Amino acid sequence: MLDLDFIPKSVIVLGGGIVACELAQFLNRIGTRTTLVQRSRNILPRSFRRRLDVVQKAFVDEGIELFAGTKIQASNKRAQYNAHVLHDGKPSTRRAAHLFNALGASRTLPA
Repeated sequence: MLDLDFIPKSVIVLGGGIVACELAQFLNRIGTRTTLVQRSRNILPRSFRRRLDVVQKAFVDEGIELFAGTKIQASNKRAQYNAHVLHDGKPSTRRAAHLFNALGASRTLPA
């Protein structure tokens, strides 16, 4: 991802660990419309709670579209990537030109 020779127009980042968060913030700061989708209630789940509030607020303030506590129901690619999610009990579809799976080695992405 860091070797790209262009700035992606939009990216959906799946995951909320260190790699996902660093990548989402990097992409957002270079001008990519960035959506971060995390299954647990907070990004960086192994961090201290008071730090999480600050980081999550900073991400939102910087323009990252943050969906924490969100179940990924399916993803597909047609003209663009589509991530079908369930957030706060409501289904939603997020769309982007690119999708980066940072869910971790033990997790799979539903088709």
